[in-house]
Amino acid sequence: MAKILRVLGERDPEFHAFVHVAVYTGMRRSELIALRFANVEILEHQQHAIRVREAAVKVSGLGLVRKAPKTAKGNRTIDLDARTTAVLCEHKERVENRLGSSELVFPGRDGNFSRPTTLDRKLKHYAELAGVDSLTLHSFRHFHASVALGGVVKTM
Repeated sequence: MAKILRVLGERDPEFHAFVHVAVYTGMRRSELIALRFANVEILEHQQHAIRVREAAVKVSGLGLVRKAPKTAKGNRTIDLDARTTAVLCEHKERVENRLGSSELVFPGRDGNFSRPTTLDRKLKHYAELAGVDSLTLHSFRHFHASVALGGVVKTM
């Protein structure tokens, strides 16, 4: 995992933030795409957290729209570690510098939802640069679950 994060940190800081949050929270791609800054709690002297309340799904004729998470347990609060909190704070500054403002944490170039296929292509490109095979955005969810359960995880 360190290889891909290092390459992203050097070449694409915004996508690095997306992948970092995916790895350290186990959030689904659709949840990250729909994540709003209003659902990221970074308060001084308190536990930092992300409230997962919605996901972005493709609806024929409408494109990506917000809906409730995939399962009932998908509506949850995820505590953030100090590094992920710092990554999100730095990322918010980059997004504001690029777009002026955005309610979305991980907006696409135009400020709207990031396209899932664009994210998949980016990951494939950077995984190849890092020399990592068979990596998908869903792999980060499995990695997070394995680490959370104390399992042994093959280094990516």
